[in-house]
Amino acid sequence: MNLTFPFRNWAYNSLLKFYKVGFMARFSKAEMNIKEWADEDFDVQFYQDRIPSFENELIQIIDTTTQETIDYYFKTLAEDLNYAKQLLKEDYLLEQIHEYNKEKLEKFNELVETKTEEYFKSSNRQKAHLEQYEETIHPFFGTSSMFSSGAKTVQKTNYNFYCIEDKLEYIDPKIIDDYLPFLKEQFELLKDVSNKYGFLWQDGKIKSKAGDVINLKTILFCEGDIDVTLIQKAAEVLNKNQVLENIELRYRGSCNNLDKLWSILTDNNWETVPQKKILLYDCDTNRPDEDFGHIYRRTIPKIETNIIQRGIENLFPKETIEKALEHKKEFVDFKIISGTERGISYEKTETIVNKNEKRNFCNWLLENGGIEDFKHFQVIFDIIKQTE
Repeated sequence: MNLTFPFRNWAYNSLLKFYKVGFMARFSKAEMNIKEWADEDFDVQFYQDRIPSFENELIQIIDTTTQETIDYYFKTLAEDLNYAKQLLKEDYLLEQIHEYNKEKLEKFNELVETKTEEYFKSSNRQKAHLEQYEETIHPFFGTSSMFSSGAKTVQKTNYNFYCIEDKLEYIDPKIIDDYLPFLKEQFELLKDVSNKYGFLWQDGKIKSKAGDVINLKTILFCEGDIDVTLIQKAAEVLNKNQVLENIELRYRGSCNNLDKLWSILTDNNWETVPQKKILLYDCDTNRPDEDFGHIYRRTIPKIETNIIQRGIENLFPKETIEKALEHKKEFVDFKIISGTERGISYEKTETIVNKNEKRNFCNWLLENGGIEDFKHFQVIFDIIKQTE
């Protein structure tokens, strides 16, 4: 069997690139915080952008191919993951760094020797380092004067030496303290998606649908996992669970990651089976509503009169936020921002849920939220309805 799975291969091979010493050398040279560096590195972003495509490919394999292909897919995927996991060790990375440093040191020493030899071949560098020689000194006119009266000969030592400007390429083994957790995090991205379906396959719960009528669920992509949780709660209190029965909720981590997914799905749309996907943005992102075949981009309308100005939490009415603040004032940050724009002074208040309290605020809503608290979430179910 000779099957090719392009997005899985892209994701897996991109992951393996992070295991190579050349990639560690790039991080070492950058002299940056590992998170800042990863956020800017093209290869890291390329890999992370392939993960959603890998999951879409995996779902398509499950929904449209034979059992033989499905079994082959998961067996080879498990082999790939086991191999990557075996290499995910500090000793393996340190061994590569040691060999890299050893090779670079040997090449550096060869370079120094070659350049030093070339340097001392010049006519004014004939004397060797520490070589003794005589020099005539005139008391009035200095060294090697044409006037010989009163001159004397002195013994001198040549301290001639060569300073090379090239620097040794060296990876400090201490980078492992930052690099190994980064590498584990990238491995987990691939593993989590694989396990999500792999365990079901292992338990015999994934069977070929080839020949059946294909009825794929719509996928609703949100920015964060808290968005997914709150939408599920809203469906419960607003009696919309039936709507979510035909919807698969996923999250991408940020609006920028939703943008990347939109780009992938619209610019490199490889899917042969139409599956509706809705990319749902928070109200503050200002992304335009767009349609591309069965792909939809939608932004939640902002409610200007509500207290929270950013995120899905903008949907909660003033009364809900006030009750939440009575419970815990740390839930919400109130910031006064001032400045000038085109010479005109301004001052405004920014009100957002504290990033470290988002989960706690969500949990409070899960326990205490009712119909009145979640009533504005109706707009999300309207968006789903409008794309049918």
